[in-house]
Amino acid sequence: MTPKAGKPRRGGLKAGIDASSRLLLQPMAMAFKMATEGMRVRQECLSSFTEMKWKRASRYVVYRIDEKSREVTVDKVGSPGDGYDGLAASLPLDDCRYAVFDFDFVTVDNCRKSKIFFIAWLTSLSKPYVEFDGDGRPPDRKNRACPLSVEGLDVSVRVCESKRRSPTASRIRSKMLYATSKQGLTRLLEGIHYEVQATDAAEMGLDVIKERAK
Repeated sequence: MTPKAGKPRRGGLKAGIDASSRLLLQPMAMAFKMATEGMRVRQECLSSFTEMKWKRASRYVVYRIDEKSREVTVDKVGSPGDGYDGLAASLPLDDCRYAVFDFDFVTVDNCRKSKIFFIAWLTSLSKPYVEFDGDGRPPDRKNRACPLSVEGLDVSVRVCESKRRSPTASRIRSKMLYATSKQGLTRLLEGIHYEVQATDAAEMGLDVIKERAK
């Protein structure tokens, strides 16, 4: 007598999809909860912005969110002599930030003006996978290499474009948190003329700033 084939489990595929959806939604729910419950802004954030705006004591200010204390804090203050390149270099590739930048420019009528930009850096890049190679073999064509010298040994650091770490749940939560908390910070920073939101360097290039300031 031929045994009966087992009945297929109902909802197997649906259960898998539901589980994946929950994993994706958990960071978003946490970010929304933190934003709606209120994100505190330290006094140093307002003070550094005021000094940049009125005293021209700095060229830019970079802010970060401390998720443990649920506070917006100052991450870096650029000196008055720093340019836009200094601000761009201060933004990490694998994490989000806020920034304000005091942009000086000359109009078509040869008038000097200054406009303050608020930049929401919501990067979508993941950390590059870095390989160290000390056997003298040249990197393959897909990799970029730069020679280094470590204690007299020639090594090469290879940044593999094809091996990037997947965004973790904490990084997804961080991006959602910065996106949902932005309005609360901009309301406190009075005097902002323009807002720019960028996920890569091209979206906040100097040409974008110049075009908005026209």
